[in-house]
Amino acid sequence: MRPTEHGLVPASGLDSRLKTSLATSARYERVLDEITWSLTECSPLLDSANIIAEDWDRLAAQCLEHQQFDAIIIVHGTDTLAYTSSALAFLLLEIDIPIIVTGSQKPLEVPGSDALDNLVGAMLEAARAKAGVWVYFAQRLMPGARVVKKDAIDFAGFDTPRLRHTPTTPDSAQIGYQSTPREWASIQIVFAHMWPGYSAEHLNALIATRPDAIVLSLYGLGTLANQNEPLLLALHSAQKQGIVVVAISQCYIGSIDFSVYATGAQLAQLGVRSGRDITLEAAYAKLMVLFRMAYPCEQVKDLFETVLTHEMSEI
Repeated sequence: MRPTEHGLVPASGLDSRLKTSLATSARYERVLDEITWSLTECSPLLDSANIIAEDWDRLAAQCLEHQQFDAIIIVHGTDTLAYTSSALAFLLLEIDIPIIVTGSQKPLEVPGSDALDNLVGAMLEAARAKAGVWVYFAQRLMPGARVVKKDAIDFAGFDTPRLRHTPTTPDSAQIGYQSTPREWASIQIVFAHMWPGYSAEHLNALIATRPDAIVLSLYGLGTLANQNEPLLLALHSAQKQGIVVVAISQCYIGSIDFSVYATGAQLAQLGVRSGRDITLEAAYAKLMVLFRMAYPCEQVKDLFETVLTHEMSEI
């Protein structure tokens, strides 16, 4: 990024800028002597706020084309980094090298920037990380489908608040294209964030758009107002229309468990699928990728509840 009179915009020439920063850094003068690296710059450069699903495809394709390297580092803006890392985790399930996504809260040349620390740290981690998609930020290596951006300013801007245990690699779940891939732009995932007084009219307005899936952002362990009969009828209507309905928790540290409260049990009876402790970003990316691969509705539901790449805890 570079400053302009209108604010920060993407800046080209990262290769030379990074080499200059390394050459003038007493801290990292000899750190990368054992690492040989090259940098490829994407075109056009994008502010991460402008990144869309088609860009995930391009990044995944580039990773697959460069598997002759021992590792790949993707430099990404922080605003949508968690969405991209989650999507790549699902798109690159069978990658056999580490893919590390990183970025910075301050641009490289800004005094006190965290950019060089994160880039060098990602390079060092790349030399010993396991295969798969990861995020490196503020001296932490995190599973790509588990991160959320928790802070817009602090250098420790990313966290894995719902990851309670060291994840194990799933050894049986695999996904692949079922037929001709769907166009990304044709896939519609909508979110229904519950609040006190959320009405059937709100939900019916979403259903009327004919989305592929509705992600319910529920209270706590997975509850909503079960005395609101029209709202439950709207959920039933969505299911009958072939819309996938899944649930995530609104809590920063939270997991869906429909067995605890009667209000949650009713949702399970209606066919709402549990995302357990999946993040909003990973839930969105997972559904997008499953529909992209042309899975039918019922298989999307089953695969959404299947652990594919550390994205949620086992039952």
